[in-house]
Amino acid sequence: MLLVLTSVLIISLAGSAYNNELGSQDKLSFMSNIGRDSILTFGLNNTKTDDLCDSWAIQADQLGAFMESFESIDKYEWNQCYGVFSCSAKGELIYEDEKYNYELNAGGWLYLFNKNKELYLGSKIASDSVFFISTNFCDQEWD
Repeated sequence: MLLVLTSVLIISLAGSAYNNELGSQDKLSFMSNIGRDSILTFGLNNTKTDDLCDSWAIQADQLGAFMESFESIDKYEWNQCYGVFSCSAKGELIYEDEKYNYELNAGGWLYLFNKNKELYLGSKIASDSVFFISTNFCDQEWD
């Protein structure tokens, strides 16, 4: 999985004008040449209900690296092995020629969804813990 980002990004910050789906936080939105895999929008979502989220932030350019390194997981594994926090990055992207909404959660997982499909990807790399509040916490040893 390779997410292609162009070297020229048009970045704009918008305040509370961002749609209600992400709440009233700042939105980082950028456009790239629309290709096979492209991030269309990126917005940080922190409802301020979780103190653990105060220092959590992800940059838009990190999303592609996470998509490349995260492993496909099923809904049961996601439910049993990953934390869910109120802080996340949300937006739209094109992945393998399909448009998806996504949520990259501070629990170390990525959820892609559209009206036809749901995909779950999760971190199983111990070093990812520097980017997330928590990652996979199942009692299994991951390679």
